[in-house]
Amino acid sequence: MRPLRLIFATQQPALADLIERGLAPFGIQTSRHDSLLGLYPAVLKEEPDVVVLDAELPRLALEAAVRFLRTKGASRRQPILLLVPSGDDAPDPGLLVASCQADDFIERTAEHSKLARTIRRLARTGTNAFEEATDPNIARLTSQSDGAKPSILVVDDDASIGQLLKRMLDARYDVSVVADGKAAIAECATREFAAVFCDLMMPGVSGADVYRAVRVMKQPLADRFIFVTAHALDAAEVEFFMGLSNHVVHKPFSLREILSVAGKVAPIAAPTG
Repeated sequence: MRPLRLIFATQQPALADLIERGLAPFGIQTSRHDSLLGLYPAVLKEEPDVVVLDAELPRLALEAAVRFLRTKGASRRQPILLLVPSGDDAPDPGLLVASCQADDFIERTAEHSKLARTIRRLARTGTNAFEEATDPNIARLTSQSDGAKPSILVVDDDASIGQLLKRMLDARYDVSVVADGKAAIAECATREFAAVFCDLMMPGVSGADVYRAVRVMKQPLADRFIFVTAHALDAAEVEFFMGLSNHVVHKPFSLREILSVAGKVAPIAAPTG
């Protein structure tokens, strides 16, 4: 079995040396790059299992590089992990991940064993890189309620994300998944749902388009839309959300977060008896 391979982009040689030496005992080979300009051809040539990016690289260049990789589809098999600084004055890692469309993050001060576990998990899950909750009460979080389960519709053009949400929600809800906005509108017109998880950015009919159509047909259901997005909202999207009370979930999300927002929008009746 070949060792895992990763590309690590950073402008700090000492950090690159530390990561390379720290991961070697775990059977992870590291290829370092000090420029984001050559990242795309390097990914194509080296085909790493995971791409690790130093979050202290120039912010705009970092965002542009990741979005370019996503647009070209080169990183679909190579999840992107951000190595983020820690401390009170450090940027919010969740916002960094969302703006860069990365799959996960880990603090640069984390032990190498934890970094290795994260890399292996990302390599196994591919684009399904969003970390499911590791809370010790996971069984309680996902325990199935008695009686009929409320129906939830998941709308996402990325099939892997749609199936990930379905797995997260299946124990508590009856989950249907569609891959485009047009199909979502048709489902909402003909069926009743307790809530709708809807990707905001989809080709053709966007999540905002789906919401507007459903609001005309079934305003109460439109109020139970939960929007899912992997990037910071642009000006048009901010304007769209002004006046709305709908929940917004940012990728990468956790199991606890998804179940929490689902429970708020589509509560499950407590078992009787």
